[in-house]
Amino acid sequence: MTTRPSYAAIAQHASFEHKRLQLSDKSIRLFQIHPGAEHEPISLRMTQFSTYGRPKYKAVSYTWGDTADIRRILVNGKAFALHVNLWQLLHHLRATGQTSFFWADALCINQFNLRERNFHVQLMGKIYEKAESVVVWLGTPSVDRTEIRAMDFVEEIAAYRKKHSDTMSIKAYFRPDLQHRWETLLRMCKPADPGAYWNRTWVIQEFLFAQAVEVFAGKRKLEWKDFEDLIEFLRREPVLGSRPVVSQILQSRTARLTLRRKAGSQSSLHELLQEYSDSACTERRDKVYGILGLASDCIEDPEPGQSRGIQPDYGKHIVDVYLEALDCIKASLPSDRVVPAAALLILQALHIRHNDLSEFIGNLSSTSAPESLPMHRLMITPEYVSPAIKIWSWRSVRDLQQKLEGEDWGQYIGYQIQKAASSTSLAPARHRLRRSSSNTKIVHSALPPDFISNMIEAANLCTDLASLHNYPGNHDLEVPLDHVPLHIQDKAEYDNTNRQKPPVILEQDPDTEVLRLGFACTNVQRGDFIIQLKGLDTTLIVRKVWHEFRLVGRAMMVKHANLEHEEPVDPICDANVWTSHCWRSRNPESVRFDTDALSLAELLMKT
Repeated sequence: MTTRPSYAAIAQHASFEHKRLQLSDKSIRLFQIHPGAEHEPISLRMTQFSTYGRPKYKAVSYTWGDTADIRRILVNGKAFALHVNLWQLLHHLRATGQTSFFWADALCINQFNLRERNFHVQLMGKIYEKAESVVVWLGTPSVDRTEIRAMDFVEEIAAYRKKHSDTMSIKAYFRPDLQHRWETLLRMCKPADPGAYWNRTWVIQEFLFAQAVEVFAGKRKLEWKDFEDLIEFLRREPVLGSRPVVSQILQSRTARLTLRRKAGSQSSLHELLQEYSDSACTERRDKVYGILGLASDCIEDPEPGQSRGIQPDYGKHIVDVYLEALDCIKASLPSDRVVPAAALLILQALHIRHNDLSEFIGNLSSTSAPESLPMHRLMITPEYVSPAIKIWSWRSVRDLQQKLEGEDWGQYIGYQIQKAASSTSLAPARHRLRRSSSNTKIVHSALPPDFISNMIEAANLCTDLASLHNYPGNHDLEVPLDHVPLHIQDKAEYDNTNRQKPPVILEQDPDTEVLRLGFACTNVQRGDFIIQLKGLDTTLIVRKVWHEFRLVGRAMMVKHANLEHEEPVDPICDANVWTSHCWRSRNPESVRFDTDALSLAELLMKT
């Protein structure tokens, strides 16, 4: 009779080492779970299979969980350490007598072999797509058993709907006394814990590629078809979908992934980054690598899940991943007006900071820089171009207030009203201010009540003023490479060693006469152009010198009441207390600027 090892005895076993994987024929490792009693250590048999000799298998989709809690198991008779979350799943699968082959990344990928990790990331979509089913492990139930109670509720509704042909009979479940059950379902679909299953990046493609889905929370299993049918039903019924709790459920990533999987819809890398920008991952590169297999512009037929263009490589610098992603995305964008917004989306998804740019530029050799950077050239069309018609310098907030309050604003703002032939007056029409003639008169309108006060408040409190520095004169929107790594304080002192206050600039819309004030870099001059980028709260100053434009520096425009009737291009801009994105497209000459991806990153990052 064979004696099974105890948990204490595992420590005496030699450590398991993965045998070299045959990457040329796209081999993968699969494991089976040996039967065992509750108290016995988990034991697996690991086998390598080529593409054509591969048995049916199930792929495991889970999160790594608490990485500090390590458990030991046996793999091919040798000790193997893994995180507690996967250990708990294996424990539950063994208890159900599972004899299938399984694939799980922590077990089947040699995590210490960089080449193998890169290979599997590229193959990941195919691994999950070829599995007969995907086992979704939500983990052990929470203390309040939210997952179990939500699963019970879904199954109860599914059973009820099968008995009642009237589709709207489900209204019985919207009684006030059942509100808490919908809220429980919402908590399962939209967990607050950023480490929860539905909040992680990698599970997106693992779930979407699944041919069939088995969802477990501890020993509790939910037929996902029941949840899928419920979500589809709620989506089709606007009366039900308009209820606040149902609306939140439908907007959750759990519901969105479920509907996307059922529809089989495809999206570009840009669209995927937009939709799943708030997903979480430990490795920053995974914000891109984790969704590559889903991106229609990165998929190569007839091998689903194979990346094209971007090759996953965990040895690459994080800025290299940004450059590759931007190169991939810009080809599918509808206009170069949205290139800056796409670049910022990637920078934010990868959590790239100023020190990342500094490190990357520092690693560029004098020979590699000229060769590599031209590959990442960009043409940028601003959404808004308008000249600065007046500049004010100021020494203190009091000085600024006196200058703004003492300005004759009547020379900029007015109504032109045509005199009527009868006693009936005509409604005012706003036009550009012109000299009055015999049949017109000028009536000056009052400034918006917060026009000056918002400027004073910004001068007092807005920390962004410290970032309105000058840039060395360069072609178009290019920033010299040696300037990018400088500390923010060094940039602030460039061509401004006396640390003068950022001048106030004034611009006026020629069509509506609406005025805007803002702050700009100290090198700004009257006649320089204020440019703003589509969908972004980024303002720059450029100067036309002969037949070309040169970057002067940064600026910041300030809101006031007369701008609030316009919808901002991006809600993020509207949330800022002081700054204001351009409120409409105004680039009549379609002015375009040349830049590179590193300069663009510098211009988009506040610090």
